[in-house]
Amino acid sequence: MKSRSPSNARNVTDQEIKETALRLTKERKYDAAMPLLQSASNLFPKEEILWQELVLAYWNLGNHGQAVESCKAGIRHHPRSAWLWRELGDGLIVLDRLDEAEKALDNATNLNADSPWVWRYWAKFHRKRQDYDQESEALETLDALGEATGDDLNLLGIAYHNHGNFAKALEFYTRSAANGTGVAPFFNIGLVCNHPEVSRDADAADAYRRALLLKPDYAVAKDNLEKTKQKLIPLAANAIAAAPMLLKPEERFQFYVNPFEALNVMENCFSDPNLASDLTPDELLYLLDQKALQRAKTRLLGEIKLEGKVGWMDSAIMDESRVLSLLTDLDDEARRSYHWHVFQNPRLLQFLTRGSVNHFLFDED
Repeated sequence: MKSRSPSNARNVTDQEIKETALRLTKERKYDAAMPLLQSASNLFPKEEILWQELVLAYWNLGNHGQAVESCKAGIRHHPRSAWLWRELGDGLIVLDRLDEAEKALDNATNLNADSPWVWRYWAKFHRKRQDYDQESEALETLDALGEATGDDLNLLGIAYHNHGNFAKALEFYTRSAANGTGVAPFFNIGLVCNHPEVSRDADAADAYRRALLLKPDYAVAKDNLEKTKQKLIPLAANAIAAAPMLLKPEERFQFYVNPFEALNVMENCFSDPNLASDLTPDELLYLLDQKALQRAKTRLLGEIKLEGKVGWMDSAIMDESRVLSLLTDLDDEARRSYHWHVFQNPRLLQFLTRGSVNHFLFDED
């Protein structure tokens, strides 16, 4: 009779169960990890990380009821865990058990009021109850902690929007947009600016167009932009027709003269005036040659002495002392940059120098 070889099988240790469970969760293999996590949390109940991973695994599998029960089981071993209390609160919000959720979030706040997530969950709780004042307060606290993301700021804008505080809504939508949150804050800016109490339809059109740059197939933004354009196009046409009567020629350049326009830099300082279409404003400014600027200054002063006005500025009458004072701004880096960026924005330049209303009007471009 042949002898039997010894078995290669061996008992898996408790430590191996725990390590395998944590490895599988790290690999996001939650189905495979679940039975091992359940065993590991019972084998090592004092290790809070195991309860946290168990809760997160249930969350990722969409089993909110079991996530709540796992939080409760973990809290029995870790009653001062702010993490477990706040995740319990979040799970109860999802399950619409709001009275229980409120108690759980109270405990989480008492244990760690500086946690950004506890204030996100409070905001979620108040949103569920449609208490926009309290939601705003929770998100403002999150912002005061310096922890508000672009999405949080957008939600804060929505809370103020729902409460009819459009100025605050715009403030937080704009901050959210600046954070690179995506398309939502731009669309929401459009909604606020379209509201009859705000009536900033030109800004609404700009916001919708910014949204469409990020998401060209955004159907609702396209529809809202078209509706807004139908209001703005005839208004712009009427305003342009009336604009020549708003300002007399002799009233132009009273409040602002741009030194780069006065020096006619595109003609006098660049061999190729078409450079503006190929380079950024900062690149163009960098290319400006001091000797070319000096020659342009000489031409400008010669034009004033000879004619008493500047032909390339709509024949505006210019005083030599005013021009000399203006040109000293080019010696200051901040002022030079300011004037240059105004010069590179034709609509803004025309408004500041000639009172043109086009800067405020809708345009297809």
